[in-house]
Amino acid sequence: MNKERNISIDIIKGIGIILMVGGHCGMPFTHFIYLFHMAIFFMASGYCFSASNSETMQSVFNFVKRKFKGLWFPYVLWMAVFTLLHNVFVKIGIYSPAPWSISEIGKNIIKSFFLHGHTQLGSALWFISTLMQIAVLYCCIDYVIKKVTISKKANFLLQGAVSIVFLAVGYRCALTDSIWGGVNRVLSYYCLFYLGAVVRELQKTVRTEKYHYWKMVVAFLILVLCNQIGSIALDENRYENPGFLLVVSICGWVLLYEVAQELKKKKLLAYAIVCCGQNSMAIVVLHFLCFKIISLVGVVVYNQPREGIAAFPVLYEQGAWWIAYMFAGIIVPVLLSVMWKKLKGKQEKRYSVVK
Repeated sequence: MNKERNISIDIIKGIGIILMVGGHCGMPFTHFIYLFHMAIFFMASGYCFSASNSETMQSVFNFVKRKFKGLWFPYVLWMAVFTLLHNVFVKIGIYSPAPWSISEIGKNIIKSFFLHGHTQLGSALWFISTLMQIAVLYCCIDYVIKKVTISKKANFLLQGAVSIVFLAVGYRCALTDSIWGGVNRVLSYYCLFYLGAVVRELQKTVRTEKYHYWKMVVAFLILVLCNQIGSIALDENRYENPGFLLVVSICGWVLLYEVAQELKKKKLLAYAIVCCGQNSMAIVVLHFLCFKIISLVGVVVYNQPREGIAAFPVLYEQGAWWIAYMFAGIIVPVLLSVMWKKLKGKQEKRYSVVK
């Protein structure tokens, strides 16, 4: 069962990352996709959170250490890479902004250590920063709650109360345009991480293998209705209200989870989507840069000014160009990630043999 659940989560993450790339390159129904496509990542992370991570101070420390390695380090690394290459990108026409001074480059790299860096090609890294802070905060709070509660149920209820308070403050920030260095997003989306943990616990006690199609249809129809009511922009901490955020996030999860159950029957397709889910970090980091490949091809084919390559996120927003952008933004990062993992695996194997 655990294996099956992991496959389902990988499929959900794979679909989510595909929709993210599609949304950034202008695929149809982007407004609809934005209702849930990033929220399900926070929920998936909460779903995968193990209660054992917050049992002792040592387990909390080990969890935080893993998050620094898996989220903080890639964020800092790629933010630094994009920052150091900023002037190179400007020179070769990938960027349109003005070159940065050495001081600006240094400041941005320092900010990245505190998860506050910013570059155009690293725009999607806001998600990595937010997820890192939420995961660590959730684990630490869970540890404290376990020290003051006497039952698992009380623990979950108190954690839910915390998430409600955070959501209320996060929504207040959204109304007043308060930024707080990205803390507003952490407060707003903490509840999504919590919801993922709740879903996992519910699946242990409630049978969920029935009525797949009905649940899929109902979730889809609710999302269609919500699509007419309001919009979501998680990177800007913008949503209609807390209830709206929770409804579309839950319905998005139900929709994709039920779709995942059906896709598992299609072995080849499921494998391809799982591959995207397991290499989602590479896609988040590199898809904007890979879009430039398609823009370059278009500029050469149509003999257009090279300045067009600097258009962000894409140069061609009409017609079926989004399909080409999606292929480049997904396949190239996945191939590079798979190649890197294989090379790294061979190096580690050689090292262990020598050792």
